[in-house]
Amino acid sequence: LLDIFGFESFTINRFEQLCINYTNEKLQQKFTIDLFKTVQQEYDDEQIPWQHISFPDNAAVLALIDGRMGIIDVLNEECVRPRGSDEGFVSKLTTLHGATSANDTPRFTADRIRKNMFTILHYAGPVTYTAIKWLERNNDTLPEDLFRVAKGSKFKLLAQLFIDKSVTA
Repeated sequence: LLDIFGFESFTINRFEQLCINYTNEKLQQKFTIDLFKTVQQEYDDEQIPWQHISFPDNAAVLALIDGRMGIIDVLNEECVRPRGSDEGFVSKLTTLHGATSANDTPRFTADRIRKNMFTILHYAGPVTYTAIKWLERNNDTLPEDLFRVAKGSKFKLLAQLFIDKSVTA
């Protein structure tokens, strides 16, 4: 599936795919606010008669991803745990977001058999993600060879970003 913003769903969707789809959720939200909510508010403010247009609101999906104790928070938390794991990450998400009331559309469902997989109901449709190596991919470690290249750069600003803090005392 590919929409106008570049939303994608593949057979296997990893961490990077969530980042892409999260960005597209944000673009969809901006589009919705700019096109629908703002115009409707202007019409109300200026007392222009108009007929209500319903549109999908993806705020719940964004809260699931970037809200308090959402996917990003739980991932970061699991990364700093000494025995953090991909399955533990999905288990925590299931505990926090798996159960919904009967009136809610479930935005998060965990795979009952494959403990490292879950599905998010995005605005453009459901996407099943595999959480294999998510903790590894979320750690912002720079490979040693790139660190040395950046540290030795002739571009002073770049080199200063990589000065060894333990040497400067």
